[in-house]
Amino acid sequence: MTLATDDGRYLLDESLVFEENAWDHVPPPDDQEERIQTAILRQKKSPVPPDKKAKYNSKPSLYWDIFYRHNQNNFFKDRKWLQREFPPLEEVTLAE
Repeated sequence: MTLATDDGRYLLDESLVFEENAWDHVPPPDDQEERIQTAILRQKKSPVPPDKKAKYNSKPSLYWDIFYRHNQNNFFKDRKWLQREFPPLEEVTLAE
């Protein structure tokens, strides 16, 4: 399996699949589409309230530290990962 990402990373060794997120060009399994859409709709129905959005955007480093302290083994540690993998997210976090 060789998967390329926009920033030139390649997954050449399948045994390292969880070391990097190089799944950018892998479509989800066909039987997961309904489950994916259900999850997206559920998330859209519960957006972050405006007061909490302002709170989290005011001190992002503090809240990332708290998040990682509570989820040490569950997520990538690179804070820039989100901006690298999902550039549109940076746009929506800019001050209005």
